[in-house]
Amino acid sequence: MNIKIKVIAALAVFAVSLSQVQAYAEGVFLCMRANESVAITADENNNLKYIEMKASNDAVVYPQISTDGNTYLPFRFICEAAGLKDAADIPADLPDGCFRYLDEAHAYDGIPKVEIRCGGKYYYHNINESFQYETDSGDVRTVSIYNIRGSIYMPMAYLAKITGSSAIWQEDLGQIMFISGDLDRGEFLQENNMLRRDKEIFMEFDYFNNNIIDTPLYLKSDGITVQNLSLEITDFPKVKSVTRSGRDIYYINENGVVSIKSEDINDGAPFSFTDKDGNSFEVLADTVMVVQNKLYGVQISANGEKYGRLFSANLDGTEFGYLNEQNVYNLILKKDGIDLYMFYCEAATKSTIHMIKVSTMDDYEIEITNHNYENVFRDIKQFAVGNKTIYWLDESGVLHITNTEYAVEDIEIVRVDDGNTKIFTEAGSGETLNNIISMNFDYINNVLYVTQVDDTYKVFYYTNKNGMFTRLESGYEEFNGVALFSNLGYRDEYAKAKGYRIVVTPLIYENGTIKVIESEVMRY
Repeated sequence: MNIKIKVIAALAVFAVSLSQVQAYAEGVFLCMRANESVAITADENNNLKYIEMKASNDAVVYPQISTDGNTYLPFRFICEAAGLKDAADIPADLPDGCFRYLDEAHAYDGIPKVEIRCGGKYYYHNINESFQYETDSGDVRTVSIYNIRGSIYMPMAYLAKITGSSAIWQEDLGQIMFISGDLDRGEFLQENNMLRRDKEIFMEFDYFNNNIIDTPLYLKSDGITVQNLSLEITDFPKVKSVTRSGRDIYYINENGVVSIKSEDINDGAPFSFTDKDGNSFEVLADTVMVVQNKLYGVQISANGEKYGRLFSANLDGTEFGYLNEQNVYNLILKKDGIDLYMFYCEAATKSTIHMIKVSTMDDYEIEITNHNYENVFRDIKQFAVGNKTIYWLDESGVLHITNTEYAVEDIEIVRVDDGNTKIFTEAGSGETLNNIISMNFDYINNVLYVTQVDDTYKVFYYTNKNGMFTRLESGYEEFNGVALFSNLGYRDEYAKAKGYRIVVTPLIYENGTIKVIESEVMRY
């Protein structure tokens, strides 16, 4: 079996203002990767979140690693992140805590240079002229202040040294961290320099909750409470595709209109979209999701239709635009380590799956064929991508599982045996497992959930782990929504909307199997 991933196009980059970083004058935490404009920073409560890095001229910026092995950031961006102020308009001596760039016309010797005064000490360097400094670890480095395509780039570790900040390179993850001197690194990092999970609340949940099936359930910003969004809105409308950014909740109402509400404030309102020229759009959608401070979704042309065009917009609704010309459906998100991937299916074929790598917005086409070069996918109703596994449900309610030798996002062409694709019609106990109506994939624990309705309209939930399906719990047709959450205490919870109540059942993962804790917690 061949698996082929083909690059289709490079899509637009994110557009989130840097003002979130500059607003906190007391210090800044940044976690970045080379050649990526989206970074991780801290909000006013020191919880970690995504931002897009932008310079004061609104240009997108990102770290660059030079051939000398040092990490460089745009001069003004990293100086402001370190708490220094731009003194470009001050003609006299540079005040303490300030920086400025002097071009040929303003430098006293006609040589472009940068100036920094910090802690009463004065530093200046000519552009493109190498100099040496010693890091706190005793490492002597030779660096320069570069002019790259009209932008001045500064060695990050050098600025960290003169401002009393920290610059950390985590080679195994390719992460670059900058922590200004007045912040405690223990607030954000574990001893091994990994991000503290309890600080990742919005980062973790912004992708995890987007993979649940049509349901009004969501996890509140306390990271603990599972809530039914329909109960917060007058007349209890049917709500689907709930996603969030901080305390702002985006959802699709019963008429397909993209809407927004704030947590703990009753009722919501239609969300306004405008393109880069200020033109307004009323968007009907089948799916919405927040990904790294950007809103994505599938815009449909008529109420109840699940096929449409993939769009993106800022979280305030501005810069609405389409990512491609195709009609698509089944938009999902997958996290693999620190990387994020969006997947969707082409409506025209119902057999072609695409993957967008979020860091670059490159769009890849995934083809899986047997030895006769025939596409394995057909008549896809819903799909999920696990670790080295692709699950897809056809319109007849039959579940297909294809195992690959490598993770889908890491491969280009792989040949596997035909026997690696299985069709499941019964559970491990021999129970009939046909008429599956939906799937829900847990990307934290790499577990597939399927929902089945039998001939008597009872609803059954199964998990697939290590190739075996196990019934997790049985219920009745009034269970109109089901989701899995990993809460702030890292306990997994299986939540259902039962009438106007939320039934939350704690789960335990042991040796690849799932056990239900018998006592149920009711939340309303």
